[in-house]
Amino acid sequence: MREYIAGYYTDKGIKKRINQDSLCIRKAVYKGKQLMFAIVCDGMGGLTSGEEASAVVVHVFAEAFVKQIATLAVQDDWEGIKKQWYRYIVELNQKLYEYGTQEGTPMGTALSAILLAGDEYVAVQVGDSRIYRLTDKLQQITEDQSFAAYAVKSGNMTIQQVQQDPRRNMLLECVGASETVHPEFYQGHVGADDRFILCTDGFWRTEDEVALVQSWQLLMKTEEQIRKNMYKRVQKAMERGETDNITVIYIEQKEQ
Repeated sequence: MREYIAGYYTDKGIKKRINQDSLCIRKAVYKGKQLMFAIVCDGMGGLTSGEEASAVVVHVFAEAFVKQIATLAVQDDWEGIKKQWYRYIVELNQKLYEYGTQEGTPMGTALSAILLAGDEYVAVQVGDSRIYRLTDKLQQITEDQSFAAYAVKSGNMTIQQVQQDPRRNMLLECVGASETVHPEFYQGHVGADDRFILCTDGFWRTEDEVALVQSWQLLMKTEEQIRKNMYKRVQKAMERGETDNITVIYIEQKEQ
């Protein structure tokens, strides 16, 4: 049986008053198959509204893993999982949008979630939090739903140009920010040496990918070892001047 372990670290950063990021890690063994679920959400909005938005989304997805998604995963019903996740996101988007409109406090959250079941994974994304696969190199699984990513992909701007554009951090999709939402889904095979990283933009924005790969070749076979390394990477981000909230989850495979 393929087994997973995970650890995380989150920090409000050097300038923010509160941490609007939320996360959850859940693990279960059912009918001889280990399941690992992880989610990060990056809340946006005034005062505590972003914190509330991210927390609500994480809570709904965590509850769904226990009540429905784990059973679907054991049955290898990946399309069923996608349909359920899509329904949750659409319903959450409507509730958050209506609440923010009524209260006069726009609110929303980016979302990245992954479910690993045996040697398969399925992931979902809204916004610009990211999921990476880590082997001897770093591969970004998700695609940012942001002005910057769209401008570069469409050929309208170079990476250098978009880095100077004031719209570079603008999201094109966000749970709760508008009347509609368009999540993207990803699915694939988990290799024997694959590890996974989920993180908010406060983590990846200033991260050196080469240094990240080198750092994470270190021994990380327990949750405590993972957490210590996550702490070091977050501290490095703040030393480089990152001012946003910073959250990262790392998923490792146990040696058999």
